[in-house]
Amino acid sequence: YFPATRIGFLSDDWGYVYASQHTTYTEALRFLWSPDPYGVGSGNFRPLQSILTVWSWKIIGTPILIHLRSIILHGVEAALVGILLFQLHKHKQTALIGAILFVLFPLNTEAVVWLSSWNSLLAAIPLTIACILYVKGNPGNIQRTVGISALLMLSLMAKEHALVFPLLAILLDLFLKRKISLAAIVYCCAVDALYLLWRFAVIGGIGGYKTAEQTSAHLSVSLGNIMLYAKLPFNAEHDFAPVS
Repeated sequence: YFPATRIGFLSDDWGYVYASQHTTYTEALRFLWSPDPYGVGSGNFRPLQSILTVWSWKIIGTPILIHLRSIILHGVEAALVGILLFQLHKHKQTALIGAILFVLFPLNTEAVVWLSSWNSLLAAIPLTIACILYVKGNPGNIQRTVGISALLMLSLMAKEHALVFPLLAILLDLFLKRKISLAAIVYCCAVDALYLLWRFAVIGGIGGYKTAEQTSAHLSVSLGNIMLYAKLPFNAEHDFAPVS
């Protein structure tokens, strides 16, 4: 991924660049209760990404360091994946192989290379920590449940991945062959509901990207796009010219 430090910014990144250049530290906080029209766009609600993009721009301010930050965060997430695998399998070699496969997996390219997609890193890190905490101890423990709920809300503020955590919790309980914690799952569903209400209040609906036919882009899977993303890490040095 290190050739990405020389490519400047790409496509949707420029909305975040513009927003960062025209938003102060304190003004960025308004993204908690109003849409970010230049970065995320008016159809989505990802306040943590918008706020941290503005703040990190003020602190870092150069494409090289911004891309390096994402590479480091990707390494952190890979380490967390290894920790989660160790908690599940209690086997160091399995955890290490899983972490290495994750850190090198080509389909992670967009999350690492695009400024506009580092929301996946911001969402995945607290979500993975929540999974580790859920696996590690008694899921019915109140303090643990509150901690997991806080991590889920933090993750949801970056991207919507954590909405599926109640299903993940059930799958983790089944994998560990332990009793499904209905109380913890209901509590996490309540966190999802709270987030969705917050999202609805800010953007006036569920939101999401639309295709030209006004259907959800999230339901569209393109083999061509998958292959495009898969080859990027191997061609980045040749395919991208530096952009200032």
